[in-house]
Amino acid sequence: MNPADDVASVFRALPGFEVIAFDGPDAATFLQAQLASDVASLAVGEWQWSSWLSAQGRVLFLLLLLRSGPAGFLALVAHGRGDELVQRLGRYVLRAKAGIARAPLQAVGRVAGALVGGARVQAGGAATPVGASWDLDLGGARARRLRLGPEPGPAAGDADWELADIDDGVPWIHPAVADRETPQALGLERLGAYSVHKGCYPGQEIVARTHFLGRSKRNLLRFRAGSSGVPAPGDALNASDGTAAATVVAAIRLGHEVSGLAVVRDPSRASMATPDGAPVVLTELP
Repeated sequence: MNPADDVASVFRALPGFEVIAFDGPDAATFLQAQLASDVASLAVGEWQWSSWLSAQGRVLFLLLLLRSGPAGFLALVAHGRGDELVQRLGRYVLRAKAGIARAPLQAVGRVAGALVGGARVQAGGAATPVGASWDLDLGGARARRLRLGPEPGPAAGDADWELADIDDGVPWIHPAVADRETPQALGLERLGAYSVHKGCYPGQEIVARTHFLGRSKRNLLRFRAGSSGVPAPGDALNASDGTAAATVVAAIRLGHEVSGLAVVRDPSRASMATPDGAPVVLTELP
């Protein structure tokens, strides 16, 4: 599909996704110091996954970060948490010549119908300017494209996009999951959303220690269950003895089944169930 095709005929609105703008001569330095990814490596027109962590090395936000100009960046956040990010991250601007605000832009997406088995979501790349918008090729199991720009897409529900996030293992951070898991437990190395080689950032020492000592015993996996209810982010999947064996990050209903992502404790992977008792089947991410 040509990225210049009409937005309304190709792309669909993504409810809950919001765009944040960073600008100013110190914006790159500020983001490099605060975010876990190597922001300094981004050239104008390139994008990457990123994350913002607590001082204890727990993930507060997952971001998709685009360098829109020499002193400008756009960040995509999910679950309607744009204002929260502006408020919380804005506290650390202090004397830096950097601005942070909600951008008057929309996030719209296109999902291919055919499932591409084994394909992995892109960890970053070059974005294509399309008028006043940016077009990003996310790839992945459903060959997704994302567009950030002023044109809204038709409201058609975002179930296809949610399912693609689950298939691709993109763990957008719901408030119920924020500040609970490390980047390693959430599989963020697959996205390149943190670095263990760049300079300091909040939580960097804990992230590096976990990485080099290999101590993370929690893993992000896909799950399926014939559940009557859809578990919410933060809910537990229980082991056969009733103890919590995993934490749900995202879930969606597909016909008679529920599909989702969960951070699973290794010893409990053999047998577990949803909160309403439905058996869970786990699969590795591509």
